Amino acid sequence: MNKQEAIDAMKAGKILTHEYFQPNEWVTIRNGAFVFEDGISCTTEMFWNDRKHAGWDDGWREWKPIAELVIFAVYKNPSDYPGKWVVIKFTGLVPDDVPLTVADSMDEARKAIPPGMVNIGRHHNDDPVIFETWL
Repeated sequence: MNKQEAIDAMKAGKILTHEYFQPNEWVTIRNGAFVFEDGISCTTEMFWNDRKHAGWDDGWREWKPIAELVIFAVYKNPSDYPGKWVVIKFTGLVPDDVPLTVADSMDEARKAIPPGMVNIGRHHNDDPVIFETWL
């Protein structure tokens, strides 16, 4: 698809990649900003400032994950749900728009995680409100 079609698709919520991107790289538009697969965002001006070459005018397509990784993150006392335990499902690096569950206890939150998932704890670089992660 061409540049304008790509912009329109991203504004409509599509996740796109470009022929210059690596297989795991993608971009979309959320709240008027360009958002990349690693969570970094930038303004429209910043995004296109580095992509002035004519090669960026075409070569856009919808991104499809190589393998669909499903992750469940358990949050303890996040700012948008004070005093609660919240489980968010991620498909790859993309979180669902709404929580899987909002619970009053860790045990109640864990009941929402599908059977067969494995608790891998948390990574030391995780946001402090992430209590644990399940794969």
